[in-house]
Amino acid sequence: MGGKWFDWSLSALPVVDAKGELVGNLSGSDMRNMTKDNLDDLLLSVEDFLWKINGKSKMRTPVTVTLDTPFLEAIEKIMGNSVHRLWVTGTGKGDKNKVKGVLSLTDIIYKFSTFDLSRHPMRDITERLARGVVLSDEYAEYKAAAPPGTSTGPY
Repeated sequence: MGGKWFDWSLSALPVVDAKGELVGNLSGSDMRNMTKDNLDDLLLSVEDFLWKINGKSKMRTPVTVTLDTPFLEAIEKIMGNSVHRLWVTGTGKGDKNKVKGVLSLTDIIYKFSTFDLSRHPMRDITERLARGVVLSDEYAEYKAAAPPGTSTGPY
């Protein structure tokens, strides 16, 4: 079901040339200005689409790090370049510009977050609350567990 982009929960894809070397980045934000008037742009090649939306003569140069880049330097690159992700490329001969992975701001925030919703005892009920499917005694338990002053939804 769905392509690898959806199966891996990716919000961006690296754009590589015929040699497999990184030349660009295609992300959900690149689609933000799509309207019914420019839907034909989706028929362009990825390269032409990115050139057109960037309003420049070429694609934006992707920001990269290597596997041996210090973590602090990677964070500084994200912040200094105002990007959401860094493409991790190889360091050896023959794989210098080949994508090995991606490090995103979301990954960094998630790893440093002290609150892991996936382990929260009320995770299931919050999902069901969002769908409007919850039993009244479960909601009372959920509301009682919420920190003071926290909104517990429309119920």
